[in-house]
Amino acid sequence: MNGDDNNGKLHLYEPVYSMYGLQIFSSLLIFALFLSRKVFDLFFNARGRSHRICGATHLCWLSLGAISVIQPRYDNDYFWKTKCLLYDIVLGILGMVTTVTAARDFP
Repeated sequence: MNGDDNNGKLHLYEPVYSMYGLQIFSSLLIFALFLSRKVFDLFFNARGRSHRICGATHLCWLSLGAISVIQPRYDNDYFWKTKCLLYDIVLGILGMVTTVTAARDFP
């Protein structure tokens, strides 16, 4: 799927468009957070540090999963299924750890 199969016209379902959308959304989110007046309280306060670290790890894992779905590089179906299963298990564990640290840090 190289995008020029239809007489030089690009298809709207190309993975490139999804990747650009993800990058634009992430950039706007980061820009909005740093324009916020509460940026110091959100990221640099001592309270809830473990929850922030777990949440950032969870967000990075979600981003990694989104990128691997947008750009799959697997010829082996068994490898793809195993990778998805491991991704789901780790995602669940990170979600539970993030929830537990929120309950512990913010009583």
